[in-house]
Amino acid sequence: MTLAILNTVLANGGDAAILDGMLKALRQAAQGELHPIVLDDHPATTAPLYPDLDIRPSPSALAWPPDASGLGARVRRRLAWETGRRRALREAEAIGDDRVVDGPFAAPLRALAEAEAVVSTGGTYLAGTYWLGPRLLTFDLVRALGRPYALYTQSVGPFDGSPTERLAEVFRQARVTLVRDARSRREIAQIAPGVDAQVRADAAFALADPEILAAAAQRPWPATPTVIVSVREWSHFRQGTAEAGMARYLESVAGLVAHLVRQRGARVCCLSTCQGTPGYRYDDAAVARRMVALLPDDVRPHVEVEARHHTPGQILAAYGAADLVVATRMHAAILALCAGTPALPIAYEFKTAELFGALGLGDWVTDIETVTPEGFVATAERVRAALPAARPALFAAVERMRADAMDAGAVVASALSL
Repeated sequence: MTLAILNTVLANGGDAAILDGMLKALRQAAQGELHPIVLDDHPATTAPLYPDLDIRPSPSALAWPPDASGLGARVRRRLAWETGRRRALREAEAIGDDRVVDGPFAAPLRALAEAEAVVSTGGTYLAGTYWLGPRLLTFDLVRALGRPYALYTQSVGPFDGSPTERLAEVFRQARVTLVRDARSRREIAQIAPGVDAQVRADAAFALADPEILAAAAQRPWPATPTVIVSVREWSHFRQGTAEAGMARYLESVAGLVAHLVRQRGARVCCLSTCQGTPGYRYDDAAVARRMVALLPDDVRPHVEVEARHHTPGQILAAYGAADLVVATRMHAAILALCAGTPALPIAYEFKTAELFGALGLGDWVTDIETVTPEGFVATAERVRAALPAARPALFAAVERMRADAMDAGAVVASALSL
């Protein structure tokens, strides 16, 4: 069966991990061979990175005009977007009527027409932090072509004000909707009453190896640990300016790194899930360099910044060789846990707190809004001291997440008759 996968951003390594885990689970559950077509926001960049995938352009990326600054430019951008959206819908109608289409949306529309079913990938893109227009367009086109679709493990919301009826219709028309946490389930219940979303583990947990998790339950903390750090840019601070929030956040991470090097003899490497991908808006390695610049002179030689792009498999291998991952990116935390390495999370959205709460480790989470150097060091030391006793329960919980992520594939496969 040919399956179109929408709303992917494979330039983001966390999204790539979601796709890998999702495909692993779906292929195990499908009755026959599965041929996925991945509609990605940056196909020219990501196709060479993932040559085994059939990657094609996303309709939302094609309709989205270039960035512009100034009120007049933003108004023109929004008008251009509306023009693109109407053209995409006209081309979808033409393809639905078996007419020849050679317009700008021909490639993704042919992919959708070729597919027998559609899955909107897991992740966080139906949230008030982001403008929903480009994502809603993809669902408009799927429905225009009459293709059945499912929503894979999402984090949904929060929203300021009332979400649109178009968003409610996305949930109503889905064959099945999976979410990563109870809070997202409540958001959907408010947006589209009557939709029964299922809470399932993030798809990336399917990448865990049960044997590695079993061994991790007894792994000791070494005398000279290896620590990997994932940092990121964040502009959506609720209190104060983004500049002040980022400065405090980076100072806090630098304070912990200095403590680990001086007091625990740690070797530190900065390696995140979003880096080394030309053309992608996020480069966590650049943020890591800003953090390293804040370190004392005696600490800096013990810290390296790995700036190359890594596939999810390469990230798993690197994180598995570490003793602790300090993770701002949620999928840095998930991949660390999948690799048998404890993760110390910094939460910038509710999804991280929900995840660690489900693992029984809500008190390990530090909020990016309130992090301080002293508080972060204290949390890290408390977690380090708790690890010998906490490991068995932690990695037993990760194993349950792995099994649940695999079962999610069966749920979606059944709903779409794969």
